Parts: sequence; C-alpha cells; structure tokens
Amino acid sequence: MLDEKDGNDEIQLQLHESFTPELAYAAYIPLRRLMGDIYMENSIENSDLIWKLSDAHEQALSEERDAANALLSPAPSEGSEGMKNLVLASSK
Repeated sequence: MLDEKDGNDEIQLQLHESFTPELAYAAYIPLRRLMGDIYMENSIENSDLIWKLSDAHEQALSEERDAANALLSPAPSEGSEGMKNLVLASSK
C-alpha cells in the first residue's frame, strides 16, 4: 500500500504533466470570474501558479493574434493605394 506522501507525489506529477497553460486558462479564468478573486485565492492552494499558467497562455494568444494581424495588414510601403488596389481587384 502506498503511503500518503507517495500518493501526493504521484498526484503532483500527474498534475504537472497534464495541467498546461491552455487548460489553466480555459478552466481557471471562467471559474475565477464566476466565483471571484478573493474566494479563489482563499480556496485554492496554488492559485498563484494557476494564475501564472493562465497568464502565459494569454500572452501566447496575444502574440499569435499580433502575428496574424501583421500578416493581414498591408505593407507600410503600399499605404492606402495598396488597399484601394486590393479592394478594386476583389470586386472584379
């Protein structure tokens, strides 16, 4: 029979392997909004870690969004003429 310490270590290992920044963001942020910051901080022992994981995922999303926006926006040298040509070409 496993003693309690070994069981806790295994649980911690499983959580470390499966609790990704994306999962933290998807699960923790909505629950935190629903329950409130103070309740969550008082109820969850490692709320700081979960918050850091959530923030890391949010930063990654922001970087992806910025990269996508950079690809979609016209090159600086094209200016508004480039957009006019794009609109005219797509309307033909």
